[in-house]
Amino acid sequence: MPTRDYTLLIDWNNDGTFTATGENVTTRTLHVEFQRGRDVNSQLTGKSVAGSLQAILNNESGDYNSYRSAGPLSGSLLPGRLVRLQMDGTTIWQGYVDRILPAPS
Repeated sequence: MPTRDYTLLIDWNNDGTFTATGENVTTRTLHVEFQRGRDVNSQLTGKSVAGSLQAILNNESGDYNSYRSAGPLSGSLLPGRLVRLQMDGTTIWQGYVDRILPAPS
């Protein structure tokens, strides 16, 4: 089976692009799980439902700690930031940060 390349992007500075430092979190991604927004695979019979994405990021550096005022993302770790998951260059999921749950390593 061929290997697929995925990219996980988060628009931390809320400027509509994913080009700022720290917005490509692919190399820090430990686990990604997502569901598309439809209950069955049919536009005719399927009901639209909210999609979801859960990502676990490596935070050994403390960059994703909202209480770290000296961190590179200080003041930007907020709900409502745009998230995009791409596979082989195609967007397969897009939504917004709902919440950030810090966990000890």
